[in-house]
Amino acid sequence: MDIRMLVIDLDGTLLHSDKTLSARSAEVLQRCRKKGIKTVFASARPLRDILPYRDIFDPDAIIFHTGAGVYQNGASNIIGAIPADDGNAVLQKILAKYPDAKLCAEIGNDFYSNFDAHILWPFTKYAFDDFSKPFDCGFYKIILYTADLGCFDDICALLPETAYARTAENRLILIMPKNITKLCGVELLCSRWDIPIEKTAAFGDDHIDLDILTHCGIGVAVKNAIPEAVSAADFVTASNDEDGVALWLEENIL
Repeated sequence: MDIRMLVIDLDGTLLHSDKTLSARSAEVLQRCRKKGIKTVFASARPLRDILPYRDIFDPDAIIFHTGAGVYQNGASNIIGAIPADDGNAVLQKILAKYPDAKLCAEIGNDFYSNFDAHILWPFTKYAFDDFSKPFDCGFYKIILYTADLGCFDDICALLPETAYARTAENRLILIMPKNITKLCGVELLCSRWDIPIEKTAAFGDDHIDLDILTHCGIGVAVKNAIPEAVSAADFVTASNDEDGVALWLEENIL
């Protein structure tokens, strides 16, 4: 199997449920690197929440904010953001319709939340904000934390043309820049490294992975993936807690 680049989602895919990267997975990725295969972490997380994993395995590049940015060789390239006016309007429309909405926003290098964000991300640094005042920077992401994803269609109806939404983890609605997905980062890196996208393998588990699972040369879903990801994938491997990514690489690449 001629694969030259691995594109790997983190939460629910490469990482165990306790958010750790196993020694086995790190060792397998290192073996792939020795074969000349590029490894890319592709996550909805901000860059600051991905960089610590480099202490266990340092990827060749990182796609962060679901494709809004790419980090390589110590430098970040921002691909896109929701314009400030549109992002501010989205926050106000959601709060007008759902006054108790639990919202977060990634703006510039900062993370803001109107509730205790440590409920979701215990180690994330954030600033409390009630979103009553507008921001003057573009939005990389707006996150709605909800116990009922039944409001998804209503949220989508509030969005401007510059944004779109996806669900994640069965509890989050992610609002992101229009036309910006993980695939954007993959295409950028393929161009930089002169790698045909047909020579890439993508691994994922959720809605935000569907674009890479369907457009990369090979799509691999972990067993714990949502049904849509399983249907989109070419292969299904063991779950994230069973090191499914490492298992598939051992059986098919190494």
